[in-house]
Amino acid sequence: MEEKATVEPAFGYLQLQNAKSKELFFSAAGNIIGFKTEEESHLKTTSEQDNRTLEPGDCFLDDLPSSQLLYFEEMDKTLVDSRKSSGTKESANDMNSCLDKMLNQSSCHHNAEHTKINNELSPSTTSNISKRKSLKDHLKNTMTGNAKAQTPQVSRTKQLKEAVLSEEICVAKKTIETSSVDIGPFYGLPSKVRDLLVQFRGIEKLYEWQHTCLTLESLQQRKNLIYSLPTSGGKTLVAEILILQELLCRQKDVLMVLPYVAIVQEKVWALSSFGIELGFLVEEYAGSKGRFPPIKRRMKKSLYIATIEKGHSLVNSLIETGRVGDLGLVVVDELHMLGEGSRGATLEMILAKILYTSKTTQIIGMSATLNNVGDLQQFLQAEYYANNFRPVELKEYVKIQDSIYEVDNKAENGLTFSRLLNFKYSSNLQKMDPDHLIALVTEVIPNYSCLVFCSTKKNCENVAEMICKYLNKEYRNHREKEKQDLIKDLKNIGKGSLCPVLKRTIPFGIAYHHSGLTSDERKRIEEAYSAGVLCLLTCTSTLAAGVNLPARRVILRAPYVATKFLKKNQYKQMIGRAGRAGIDNAGESILIVQEKDKHLVQDLVNSPLENCYSNLFLEFTKGIQSLLLSLVGLKIARNPEEIYHFMCGTLFGVQQQFLSKEKSLSDITREALGCLIEKGLLKGKMTCEKEQKSQSNLEITQLGQATYKGSIDLAYCDALYRDLKKGLEGLVLESCLHLLYLTTPYDMTDHCRPDWMIYFRQFSQLNSVEQKVAAIVGVPESFITKKASGQAIKKDVDNGVVNRLYLSFVLYALLKETNIWNVSEKFNMSRGYVQNLLNSAASFASCVLHFSEELEEFWVYKALLTELTKRLTYCVKAELIPLMEVAGVLESRAKQLYDSGYKTLAHLANADPETLVKMIEHLSRRQARQIVSSAKITSVKHNIVVSAASSRKLRTLARGLSPGFLRFGGTRTDFLIFNPEKDSTLEERDFWEPQVNQGICGVRSIPTAVEELLLSQWPIQEKILLKEQYRKKYKNTTITKSTVDILYSFAKCSKLDLIFGLNALLRKGGLQWDSSNAQLLLDYCASQRYNMSWELGNEPNSFRKKSGIYIDGSQLGQDFIHLYHLLRTYSSYKNSKLYGPDVGQPRKNTQKLLKSYYVNGRSATREDFLSPEVLETFITAVKDVLQIVDGTVPGKKVWLGETSSAYGGGAPRLSNTYVAGFMWLDKLGLSARMGIDVVMRQVFYGAGTYHLVDANFEPLPVRIQ
Repeated sequence: MEEKATVEPAFGYLQLQNAKSKELFFSAAGNIIGFKTEEESHLKTTSEQDNRTLEPGDCFLDDLPSSQLLYFEEMDKTLVDSRKSSGTKESANDMNSCLDKMLNQSSCHHNAEHTKINNELSPSTTSNISKRKSLKDHLKNTMTGNAKAQTPQVSRTKQLKEAVLSEEICVAKKTIETSSVDIGPFYGLPSKVRDLLVQFRGIEKLYEWQHTCLTLESLQQRKNLIYSLPTSGGKTLVAEILILQELLCRQKDVLMVLPYVAIVQEKVWALSSFGIELGFLVEEYAGSKGRFPPIKRRMKKSLYIATIEKGHSLVNSLIETGRVGDLGLVVVDELHMLGEGSRGATLEMILAKILYTSKTTQIIGMSATLNNVGDLQQFLQAEYYANNFRPVELKEYVKIQDSIYEVDNKAENGLTFSRLLNFKYSSNLQKMDPDHLIALVTEVIPNYSCLVFCSTKKNCENVAEMICKYLNKEYRNHREKEKQDLIKDLKNIGKGSLCPVLKRTIPFGIAYHHSGLTSDERKRIEEAYSAGVLCLLTCTSTLAAGVNLPARRVILRAPYVATKFLKKNQYKQMIGRAGRAGIDNAGESILIVQEKDKHLVQDLVNSPLENCYSNLFLEFTKGIQSLLLSLVGLKIARNPEEIYHFMCGTLFGVQQQFLSKEKSLSDITREALGCLIEKGLLKGKMTCEKEQKSQSNLEITQLGQATYKGSIDLAYCDALYRDLKKGLEGLVLESCLHLLYLTTPYDMTDHCRPDWMIYFRQFSQLNSVEQKVAAIVGVPESFITKKASGQAIKKDVDNGVVNRLYLSFVLYALLKETNIWNVSEKFNMSRGYVQNLLNSAASFASCVLHFSEELEEFWVYKALLTELTKRLTYCVKAELIPLMEVAGVLESRAKQLYDSGYKTLAHLANADPETLVKMIEHLSRRQARQIVSSAKITSVKHNIVVSAASSRKLRTLARGLSPGFLRFGGTRTDFLIFNPEKDSTLEERDFWEPQVNQGICGVRSIPTAVEELLLSQWPIQEKILLKEQYRKKYKNTTITKSTVDILYSFAKCSKLDLIFGLNALLRKGGLQWDSSNAQLLLDYCASQRYNMSWELGNEPNSFRKKSGIYIDGSQLGQDFIHLYHLLRTYSSYKNSKLYGPDVGQPRKNTQKLLKSYYVNGRSATREDFLSPEVLETFITAVKDVLQIVDGTVPGKKVWLGETSSAYGGGAPRLSNTYVAGFMWLDKLGLSARMGIDVVMRQVFYGAGTYHLVDANFEPLPVRIQ
């Protein structure tokens, strides 16, 4: 029985068996499913008198939790399969005899040493002890026996033979492992992969270097690899083939780390089509997107594409859950970013943790700009491959005045004269364009593409306008209609607004590209440039490391980024964009230099690339301190000695003597640990270095746990804790302004310069309650008024708080207006800055949410921040959010779809792709097909609990509890409306109805992708339920005929009788129950001949809280009588059971029971679950209830309703663990002994932590480390 898996492991030798005299009822709250078995269960000690034959080793399996039992079953199955495949019966016999011998030897030694003790024990006790032997005991006894046994003398010849044989076996094993993963002719991949590369990428043949790299011996042996080639050399394709090998051949998950959000999104879009065709999942981890830990897939493998920061959080979550071994491969693009500030420090942490915790995970790093490869090889324990191949030849030039020089390493000064510019300039033009940009770009455009890198954002716009001002008008005719369409699209994106610079430059095929653009604008401009509609982009250096936008000619207007002279790595990245494979036969770069910078540029073009150095020490709080905190929190290393050992394996450990000559690595480590202890993030004592071996382990505090789990910068963790704590004292929930302040990133306040008149104007527009937020956080109204009027301020006010509140005003305006253009004008900020603030706030809100989840005192923030994070992520009108949940649909596309009549996910999921192409401008057939497919999967999440009921695994678990009852009832059922006319949802029609209509039980299973999506969406649904519970505000939910069919099918296929909770809050004039909706449901169920029982309402004493409706006991009784007579009008239900009514208002006995026994989940401790004093209060409470029943309605059956270990959703890390089993079994035993007929167990599947089955449909309780 599956129930054994949830109870038995907590007690080892205890088993649950059926009897006939009593009932056991499992129930639920909310819209969550619960169960009742008709047979009583009692506990019985298993003895050796069981009539069964034990296989070798069975005795120790009884002591293991279900997860380990499953492991041994799988291991046994693997052994059997291997024996069959080998075809040698002798090997199987040898294995069995070896195992028998080991166990017999263990038993012999054990008995010999404990004869005296065993003689003193009774036979039953002896059998129990024998039965309860654990794996640990057997291993210990075996090793003891081996130690006492005399070591036989082995001849030298025999030893040599065994060594040779062992080596041959090892070689054979490696050969088998290598060959077993080949599933096709294309580098071990199916031919379909090659066909897809042709179809999606136009790649028919690999370059010679790519073939060489993919067939390297080091890759065949799964060694780590670093490879380096010039930009545009085809590095990414090699990585993608290696990724596909890991996903498809070795069946392991893969993590791909990319530097920027835009590149992550581009790669997700590019590889999703491969995922659809080849059967793996592509998951985005960027900004506020990504689940921790990720869903553990049973069938398909996952490719996680992540930014550096999200990749770090993902790796942490995998280490914490013991799943880091699931990662077969980690690919890092732009490996040189290890040397770039705090982000480099974070990337180093990812790689160091992978290296330390998973010996089976392969690491691949690639970059176009690497120099000190030796250090990186030592750090990553990697091989190195380099090649200078470029598909298109790149020629580098330097322009000084009118002369152009070619970069020539053989020349004395590194430059060789090439030509003079031959372009006639008027005196006015020479004055406006002293760098001769117009001459350089007109040699290329409009037939070829050109990039002009500028030192600042403003310079980009000025250069674009200047070029257009002096271009011939004929340039406007080139692809004129497409350029007008682009202008129209950008206007739609801006909701009627268009940047005046773009309005003037796009007709000439020119645009600027920098962070001042919104995401939608930038994406549309990039598409137009790639399609050739735009022929020239003026851009900042960020484009060089961003999305792939190559050009025939790349021009660097000056050797500066802002005011800093160009680095060699930056220079190489910029010029690497020149030359497009398959389009251009040549590429060229031109660096414009002033005479004063000539010698600096000569050094630049001839110097080697900069070295890559660790930033762990330079970025102290974001680097080494953050790393050490997570090491202790993840239990990777627990004391200074272990931590020092870990640090030796980092890049900083490799380079420490060069980077920090004053302090040793040990000193630096101990100093960082001391700082963490001083901050209250770790606890423990730091001893002197000589005493390290005897020191105790360090432990992480709750604040430390929250800090690393939330990826909070250590510089801000104290401030965040104080702000959240202060928020609890008077959290203003009339609007989201207060929550926005709490989720405004701290690191953006330093660059904020408030306009005080705007500040005052925005403050004045707030209502009186919203204005209190300013006072609560520490910004008095008088301060804002005086600053706006220019008066002197005597009282000190924290500038960080003032600036943070100002930025929260910007976010508040954004959520109200959802128009970045209007808000940027209102606050006199660039629209790009406003969007960057919005994206940063969404990401930080996600971090604050994870931070809050680790601190029990902040439980209220969990539900509130979930919704806010979603609003910040999308920041559109509410009606567009469901459409934007579909992959690849941004705001402008969502608005197009909405305006075309596709207003819901169901509309989009049912759309014809060909019709979409005709109705939506600039939508390709491929994009339309992907949108429709994604919408079909996404729509499933809106009916998650009912959809989950069709899981084969969930049905199997439920069937293990039969015979019994299934109760569909609780708080949420008092807000259910049955609508027989409403169409089925997409998932009901496509997946569940065929199964229900055919009367199939457990034959047709949920598609894997759908089931996995259900699992991934449950945490969001759970937070929504908790938020409703906290706010006491619930929304009505409509259910269809298919919903009822699915529930009944689930109950029937699980061999359970369905109890359906009817909505008791439907009232006539607020008093008498309105049974009209119940009659519609009864009519339908009767027509289907569904054999069901009924219930009216859940916990009437809570009606006022959750709905404002008060119903006294007398009215409730009348309502039940009304329902009783209504059921008698149906032949199908005149004899059906009606359960209830519940107590109308709590009484003293109920209050006593809640206070002392049914403990508060938010404050419960482990001691509460084990305390005999707490457990025994149940006896008194039951006696009181039974006495009342015997005195009023003798013989009436008594049920224990909706009980579990703790109320309020259960106690985190307690109700879902083994410790909860003591209270539960105690309750079961006492109920049976005292005459309770039914015990209702809350819940089978659903929200909180007291469920029997978790979101992965795995039985609980689990062992929490």
